[in-house]
Amino acid sequence: MPTKNPIYAAIDKQHQQMSELFLMHQEALMIEKVDLAADIYHSYQALQLAHLAFENNCLLPELAKLESPRWPHTLYQHEHNKIEALLEKHAQNIENSQTFLDKPNTTAQAYRRWIIELFDQHKTLKNVLEHHEQREEQGLLPELSNALSEAQIEAACQQLQEFTQASLDRIFDRSQAWIMALNVNQNSPDASALA
Repeated sequence: MPTKNPIYAAIDKQHQQMSELFLMHQEALMIEKVDLAADIYHSYQALQLAHLAFENNCLLPELAKLESPRWPHTLYQHEHNKIEALLEKHAQNIENSQTFLDKPNTTAQAYRRWIIELFDQHKTLKNVLEHHEQREEQGLLPELSNALSEAQIEAACQQLQEFTQASLDRIFDRSQAWIMALNVNQNSPDASALA
């Protein structure tokens, strides 16, 4: 994505942050730190929802004003609805995983197989997000960049920050602890204190 346009750069940065958070969430699942995985996921989900709310409230109304966009604003809205449903489904899967692990008869093998199944389900969310981001890069962002004034683009960047700041602050406050917890050797005495 070109970095000369501020709205491209701001959105791309958040897409990268969200991708990194999701990978951290998956890492926590792999090392059987489900509470940590849930905490990271809920922060990821909050940021993703705030980002979508910004697009729904600030970018899509501007796209709707254009005469013949590559894709109509309603298509982006439909994709946002699908992403929101997938995010909620995965949040429910995380809750189910905590119940699954609390059962006394859950074996390490059963957990590993459950993780494989869960990661297969993650592919759907990742694919939808990837295609959505590509559509934004090919349609929404260049079209709005051409249609909006420099002042409107700067205002959109400010609105993105306003919509997502609370989620970003929460992530910033917790990220160091998450990184430490992910890097602690599971067999060390300190691992249980961070789990």
